Amino acid sequence: MGEKRNINLSIDHSNHGFFSDGMSLLNRQDKFFIDFRQNTPRLDTIGEKQQQTNVVKHNTVILDPVMAKALMNLLQDSLKNFEKNHGKIKMPKIEKIKELEVARDPESYFG
Repeated sequence: MGEKRNINLSIDHSNHGFFSDGMSLLNRQDKFFIDFRQNTPRLDTIGEKQQQTNVVKHNTVILDPVMAKALMNLLQDSLKNFEKNHGKIKMPKIEKIKELEVARDPESYFG
């Protein structure tokens, strides 16, 4: 066998965990894009009025197809074990989002 080698490893802990309350998934032939979102409502005072503002942060993970499949398998196994130990995960009913109706005023059309 060859000579022994020492490998130095440094772990970067600068990114903290990210709580996600929404996500979207897009893919191309060579990549999967998983966009994890966090929506936080807050009240802002503008002049003398309070106005609600939604602050959205996101972190995107980009995977090649092999890693995307590995992630899927890992999640499936983990979910099976979780439900075995803690019971079925009940998914909330997702309401269909109605398409926004946009009033069309020919006088204000830009284009």
